[in-house]
Amino acid sequence: MEKINDMEFNNDLERENKFKEIVSKHIKTLNLEKPNYENKEMFYTKEEMDRFNNIVLKTNEEKKQKEIARNDKNYKKNKENKSKKNKKYVQIDDYVEGSSKNEIKKQKDKEC
Repeated sequence: MEKINDMEFNNDLERENKFKEIVSKHIKTLNLEKPNYENKEMFYTKEEMDRFNNIVLKTNEEKKQKEIARNDKNYKKNKENKSKKNKKYVQIDDYVEGSSKNEIKKQKDKEC
């Protein structure tokens, strides 16, 4: 495992880039659930460990928000589909006020 403490850097930008690279690798391996505190020694300051934890927590929060939005969208879609199924349609050309279906059928039969 790589340790930032053991590496030499020419400037802070190199150190920062290496930190970002290591964090992105660990975010993938952690499955974004919780930070892996066993590998704490790879970070050389507490601030960077805090930053790492914040990145993981922020990414977890984004995943949760997306999941909530996806579920909400599915809920609305299902509700619309159910309401469409429950609607009853009336054929306007067959509807005569005060007539029953049998009377309408009889009228059609007479016309034919």
